[in-house]
Amino acid sequence: MGKKRRPSADPALVGEISSRRTPRRAENPNSYLQWTPSWNFSRCDLAHARWSLKDSEMFEEIIPKLISFEGRQWSEILQDKKHNHWISCSKLIKEAQDRLDELHLQYDELFSLRLTGRLRLFGYIENGIFYIIWHDPDHEICPSVKKHT
Repeated sequence: MGKKRRPSADPALVGEISSRRTPRRAENPNSYLQWTPSWNFSRCDLAHARWSLKDSEMFEEIIPKLISFEGRQWSEILQDKKHNHWISCSKLIKEAQDRLDELHLQYDELFSLRLTGRLRLFGYIENGIFYIIWHDPDHEICPSVKKHT
């Protein structure tokens, strides 16, 4: 005996059914603010001479600071806008903007996470995960403009 064939759906009804579908769960894009941070190093720019994590003070300064951030939620970290904040890529130095192009990373903003007085990590946040791109020990990627100088 041959296989039984299922009747195919009427094409006119398929469009009608799919247009009535609604998402089962609407997700808030800011829900990560209630999560504790996670770190991802897969996007690190290991080839840059000054901003690579390769020759950094990774185990002395960076890892302990990241561990201390893990006890906080993103909302708490972002409240400290003076130190941890989003920076428009247009405000980065030209070398950093050019390097983003070379790495084929196209973002309007990058997140700057302050670890010490001058030391910053630059990257982006997706679903509560901070994807680290650069380690900036001298605060040169986006230097501060001092008032009244």
